[in-house]
Amino acid sequence: MSNRVSTTISFEEHFGPKVPDVAVSPEQLTMVPRSSGEGSRLGELVEQMRRSVVSATESTDRAAKSQLWDEYRMARTEALAMLAPPLENRRLRSV
Repeated sequence: MSNRVSTTISFEEHFGPKVPDVAVSPEQLTMVPRSSGEGSRLGELVEQMRRSVVSATESTDRAAKSQLWDEYRMARTEALAMLAPPLENRRLRSV
C-alpha cells in the first residue's frame, strides 16, 4: 500500500464527509437479484462493494478508510472479471 492519500480523503479532511443529498432506504439499496451460482456471487460482491463504500465514507480513521477502499476495489475487480467476456473470444479487426 502506498503512503499517498486519496483525493477523497483529502476532500473530506477539508470539507467534511460527503453525505448524499437524498436519503435512500435500505430496500432501494438491495435491488440486486439473488439467484443461484454466478448470479448470487455477483450479488454478494455488489453488497460488499456497497458496504465498503458506505463504511469508508462514514469512517474518520485513515487506516480504516484505506482498508475499506481496498476491499471495494478487490470486490469490483472480481465482479468485473465475472462480467467481462473472455479475451480468447475477442478478435482484433483492422479499421
